[in-house]
Amino acid sequence: MNALLIEDHVPTAELLSRVLRRSGIAVTRCGDAESAMELLLQGSKWGNFSLILVDIGLPGRDGITFSQWVREQRQLVQPYLVIVTGQGREEALAKALAAGANDYIEKPVEPKNLSLRLAIAKEHMTSHHERQLLRSQLDDEQEMVGVLFDTAGAFLVAFDNSAQIKKFNPACQNLTPKADLNGESLYESLFPEPEIQEIIASGLGSKTPDSGEFHVEVIHTGHNCPQHVEWTFRRISRRPDESLWIASGADVTSHRLAAEKLTRAAERDPLTQLYNRTHLEPALEEAALLCNGEATSAVLCVDLDHFKTVNDTAGHAAGDEMLKLVATTLVSTVRPSDTIVRTGGDEFVIILPKAPPLQAREIAERVRSSLAALAFTVDGTSFSITASIGIAMMEPNRPAKDILELADAASYSSKTKGRNKVTTSNQKDFQTLGEAESPEDRLWYQRIVTAIDYHTFDLWLQPIIALSTDETAFSEALLRLPSSSGWDSPASFLHHARRHNLLVDIDRAVIDSALDILQTHPTLVLSINLTGVTISDPRLPEFLRQATRRTAVSPSRLIIEITESDLIHDLDRVSMILRDLSREGYRFALDDFGEGYSAFACLRNLPLEIVKIDGSFTNQLAIGSPNHAFMKAIRELTTMLNISCVAERVECQSDLDHVRALGMDYAQGFLLGHPEPLHPHFSTSRNLAPNQPPAAILRSLSLPA
Repeated sequence: MNALLIEDHVPTAELLSRVLRRSGIAVTRCGDAESAMELLLQGSKWGNFSLILVDIGLPGRDGITFSQWVREQRQLVQPYLVIVTGQGREEALAKALAAGANDYIEKPVEPKNLSLRLAIAKEHMTSHHERQLLRSQLDDEQEMVGVLFDTAGAFLVAFDNSAQIKKFNPACQNLTPKADLNGESLYESLFPEPEIQEIIASGLGSKTPDSGEFHVEVIHTGHNCPQHVEWTFRRISRRPDESLWIASGADVTSHRLAAEKLTRAAERDPLTQLYNRTHLEPALEEAALLCNGEATSAVLCVDLDHFKTVNDTAGHAAGDEMLKLVATTLVSTVRPSDTIVRTGGDEFVIILPKAPPLQAREIAERVRSSLAALAFTVDGTSFSITASIGIAMMEPNRPAKDILELADAASYSSKTKGRNKVTTSNQKDFQTLGEAESPEDRLWYQRIVTAIDYHTFDLWLQPIIALSTDETAFSEALLRLPSSSGWDSPASFLHHARRHNLLVDIDRAVIDSALDILQTHPTLVLSINLTGVTISDPRLPEFLRQATRRTAVSPSRLIIEITESDLIHDLDRVSMILRDLSREGYRFALDDFGEGYSAFACLRNLPLEIVKIDGSFTNQLAIGSPNHAFMKAIRELTTMLNISCVAERVECQSDLDHVRALGMDYAQGFLLGHPEPLHPHFSTSRNLAPNQPPAAILRSLSLPA
């Protein structure tokens, strides 16, 4: 799918483009409506965009006028129009929708909300296309039947007022065991079901000579597989005493099956065949309607324990097989009236209509014990399957969002109590949650996971200067996480990420973001920091290969920095992984050199191109000082090994003069350039205070003050 994004606010455009691309949508950007109109009218360009997102407050021609203009181009294929509007602009939004916009999303843009809107847009466009296709095919078939009576692709029967068949085409013989239908009863030969006969008889009896036609869909068993046939009955004689009718039947079996398949695909998870998130809200609303008097309903949040271990140990294919086994078990364990929704990778919501607290608890315990009893083995390795389950009871007029949050909180409480447990929610859960972990730790976990899922980590670039030319040789990409106070550095959240085993996921997000930057800025060379956990991961090479193939970025433009102290316990494995990647063109640097205890072992064993000397040695570099002697010795050693040196934390002119005199190749520090966003645009935002990140991200990711 291709999308046209019309947005003059660079931060919003960047965020929208990032989420669109992650959803598999190619993005073309324009800064104003006039250039977008010019682009759309260039030959066949119009048909390239099935989705258009337009800011309501553009300079010049605004989003409302642009929407009106698009809908006036009736001779062209109409796209799906989404208005991007600021909060509190209900009157302007109403005008935009009246002008032809299909949907809207509010600024500041929230990635979760945008992803949901995109899913709705995709479903709408797919359904619209399928309806047009089915309608077009059926019209073609009906027109053909009217001209060519003996066409093999349609079923044609002529009969009189007494329902006696006068003529039929050969295709009709596939619908009945009878070889010759001439003179036979229409009802007995083709429509033996009493309810169908009643419908047809009623239709025939109500039609006057000047009236139109009627339709009925019938499933014929005949000689072969069941066929869905849509019949059209039409009187072709205007003489009441000599009425002649034509029944033309179109085989719509494939259309019905395709429609059923599309409907199922729209609301089902393709892996487990359970309902997906699009079905969650309707199912909750339906269950809520059943809550009256003493009757109630319940919601279970089921979160698998240690599922990531299966993916990391046995691979994602094994994880998929486990999920399918879990889904089958859930279906066989709950009641037929219950609804199961897969809401995330290893998370499920089960909606229990008309389930009082005791019964809800019994079902939850049955689910827990059924999963715990499963045996799952991959290549001789057995994995246990357990789940942390939370229960929340539904109440009349209580928002579904609150119920889900309570059930999720109860599920998290089950995890903190040791996992493989069932916890029933109550109103105090949000105050008492976190017996094993603090509320702050849980909020950090939610922020980090959201940033990983919606790619909202940011990379700030700090230049690394070649001392021979005083120009930027490459830049280091430094990770930042949006927060209510601006941005948080890794020092604020990496220990939380380590606690929840999220380091590899963060590193993969960094790799993807860095390659996206390199793809759109072909002159850049970036270095990125990866943790020792990721460097030691045997799946790293294949992930790097897939990521560079996706972006078509040369591996030589990505320098991977490894922190020396992270490698002490696994140097042999790291060495083997890095040497294989080095042969493929990937480049490696050793960061914080001299801080740990395996410095020379790293130099000897790793395929290093660059060594970055820890910034603690850059200060007090007077000739004869210990730091001066250390850096001089390191420079002489790296020269012999043909490895370049970077002096870190150069913060004053004296530091720079000393590292030049020592013959360092590169220097990095505040004197030469502070870390900055690739697009330092926040101070120009119309909707935000200076230097503040998008509020939508802050709302979903920030800690309370």
